[in-house]
Amino acid sequence: MAENDWTSATEYIQRAFHLVDEFEILVAAWQTHATAWRLYIHAKEQQKAEAQRERAESCILKIANSFAPDEPLRASFLAAGPVRRVLRDKVLDNAKH
Repeated sequence: MAENDWTSATEYIQRAFHLVDEFEILVAAWQTHATAWRLYIHAKEQQKAEAQRERAESCILKIANSFAPDEPLRASFLAAGPVRRVLRDKVLDNAKH
């Protein structure tokens, strides 16, 4: 994507999907789905983009929920910029209550 080679980017994302689906690696999975989200936004495929954002969000929440609610690492993870972009702050607001 950084080189504007969208065909190759799509191929690499598909390879990454295969790996994260086969091995259930949540840290890699949320990043893969977040990257696909950006790719589909660029391609103006809004439904696919939102589906990928939701999958990234699901992975993020599984990771966050693996920590105790008062665990500082949980708060740090949820506060990270890339995570906040996927969660769009709404989930963070709900998690605080």
